Amino acid sequence: MRCRFIALATMLVLSLFSGTAGAATGCLWGARVSGVPIGEFEADLGRRLGVTRIYRTWNQALPGPEAAADAAKGRVPILSFNTRRSGSTPIPWSEIAANRHDAALRAKARAVRDFGRPLYLIFHHEPDNVHNRGVGDAASFVAAWRVVHRIFAEVGTPNVTWVWTLSEITFSRGQAASWYPGNRYTDLIGSDSYTYPERTWSQVADPARRFAASRGKPLTFPEWGIGERFNDATRARLVREISAWMRNNGVVFASYYWSQRPNKPDWRLYPGTAAFAAFREVAHDPYFGGTG
Repeated sequence: MRCRFIALATMLVLSLFSGTAGAATGCLWGARVSGVPIGEFEADLGRRLGVTRIYRTWNQALPGPEAAADAAKGRVPILSFNTRRSGSTPIPWSEIAANRHDAALRAKARAVRDFGRPLYLIFHHEPDNVHNRGVGDAASFVAAWRVVHRIFAEVGTPNVTWVWTLSEITFSRGQAASWYPGNRYTDLIGSDSYTYPERTWSQVADPARRFAASRGKPLTFPEWGIGERFNDATRARLVREISAWMRNNGVVFASYYWSQRPNKPDWRLYPGTAAFAAFREVAHDPYFGGTG
């Protein structure tokens, strides 16, 4: 019943924001855009993005101005928030689990409720990532997630769909179950997934697909990307192959990580390249929210 509810909710979001009835049974196509104004990216794309990925720290208000701007333009926010604090150490998950920050969480929940627009919500994405080792272990994360979920439920946030999100490598290593808070606390499964020449997309994504299927939950890709070490023609081919994989496996949304961080790979698909043309082609497919 819960999966049917999520499917219906996703259809409603699509029909409200994409403006296309055909996308209501498909996949929301989006991106995390940095380095250029999102409107400029959409002008090159020839349509509005269906979803956008947003990151917030503990000190930052939820859902924040970026989410408000996206919702006003008809993009559905994929909102991640974590326990990192400016000028201080992150709040350990054990403190969240021990109810030491309930008041702050209730304030965040009320702000999200009052936002009133549909959004996908992720608490501390990629908790399994090596950068989060100082925040806690799998057990403390699970306990913290359940507290966060409970408080939002008590406040009443019907506009929220919960997306539990790990790094793809944890699915591949068979370690995802220890991080999973349970079906009661999860609406969608998220896998932040990147492909390199050393690994095919199926090798990257199939473990998450199998995990989601074993829990009876739909799969999403809050981040995905194709490595810059592929040549342009190969990246274009991969965009088409990966989007076909997403279609065949009922992926609810996919947000491309169109970004580059210092000393990190450049995931961007640049306008004027075959890869961007392929990305644009998929974006205009009615299944992915386009108008044909």
